[in-house]
Amino acid sequence: MVWDASSDKKLEELQLSQDANAADGANLSLERVDYSTRENLILNLPKRLRDVVFRPYLWQTQNPSQQLGALGTLVVLACLALLAAAIARHRRSIMQQAGPLVYPAAFMLVAYALSAGNAGTAYRYRTHIVAMGVCLIIVLLARRRQEQEGPARVPTRPGLGPVSRTRTAT
Repeated sequence: MVWDASSDKKLEELQLSQDANAADGANLSLERVDYSTRENLILNLPKRLRDVVFRPYLWQTQNPSQQLGALGTLVVLACLALLAAAIARHRRSIMQQAGPLVYPAAFMLVAYALSAGNAGTAYRYRTHIVAMGVCLIIVLLARRRQEQEGPARVPTRPGLGPVSRTRTAT
């Protein structure tokens, strides 16, 4: 599927779109990237990933709509700091704990980086990635709390043993 999606014809269409978006002259335009070959796509993808995550920069805002986008950038930076701290604590077990969130977040980030036309579009796309990041943080913080509390205890009734958590049919 990835091989077909990165065919010469598809990459040509993607390059035309990127060129048109970079040439519009708006203050939130992203710099031109070359996606004309698979090699260039791989080489230039990190630049666009950075743009999706960090732009619009605070000094680029010119109207209230763009300033709201800059607030989104501040939220992303705070989430990235929390996420980095959580990942640092759980380096070895992050995929066991949060793998089902890591993979979709990473794939969404790459897909949005390939399709972002300008910083305005990128910060709209970024809301989905931030939501996945917040979920990752919550999962990792919950795991940390479980580790601090120790092993789970089964509640007991005095003289009767463990409390059953299943219902019986009547």
